[in-house]
Amino acid sequence: SPLLRPDPAHASRVDVRFHADGYAGVRIELVHRQLARHGGGWAGYRARLDGPKGWTHALNRLVELLVMEEDGVRQRLTVTP
Repeated sequence: SPLLRPDPAHASRVDVRFHADGYAGVRIELVHRQLARHGGGWAGYRARLDGPKGWTHALNRLVELLVMEEDGVRQRLTVTP
């Protein structure tokens, strides 16, 4: 397989912020910007990220791994696109 050689000049930016949400909740805000820096195919890249295997899918998979347990009760986190 070819070596991956990322070029920062052609990289998009992903900002992740964590916000308190209620007593014990956390809201995670993810903003993916500057996609046009990827070049001519950026619109297709954006469409794939908005699709069924894009960011929402990736975050839901992460949530499956982040299960809190409180007083013996499993608390599931949820993703709101």
